[in-house]
Amino acid sequence: MTKKKKIITGALFALCLLCSVIWSSNLYSVAVNCAHKYTFENVKTEADAAAFLQQFGWEVEIPAVEAETFTLPPTFDKVYNRYNRMQSSIGLDLTPYMGKTVERRTYTVKNHAKSGTDHVRANIFLVEDKVIAGDIMSVKLDGFMHSLAGEEYPY
Repeated sequence: MTKKKKIITGALFALCLLCSVIWSSNLYSVAVNCAHKYTFENVKTEADAAAFLQQFGWEVEIPAVEAETFTLPPTFDKVYNRYNRMQSSIGLDLTPYMGKTVERRTYTVKNHAKSGTDHVRANIFLVEDKVIAGDIMSVKLDGFMHSLAGEEYPY
């Protein structure tokens, strides 16, 4: 390899390393800032759930259209890992709850600009009275899913 190619290769490597450090620190900053911005505790009643979702700007119909209890898997596959990455955008992490029983409540969203109100749902996942995850999704065939804060990442 010529000296010029070595310099270019080294510069590209340094640039990639710098970008990954910046990206990592930004991701950490988003998670820390979001964790302080939102309240995830004391979601006991339907009114509490509506107030929780209002923090993110979502207006929902109560009562929930669906509620179920299930157990998270003890290890996460690719789908759960992608879903958990979406949770990190608002400061949440599902990994401490692997293998634990959780409750999922689903509400109809009344104010989603993208799809109106007929097909948009808000899901929140709770352990006792603490929200541990959530999402906004469409139940249409060509639907979508994004974080409670509205970020649409390529998870």
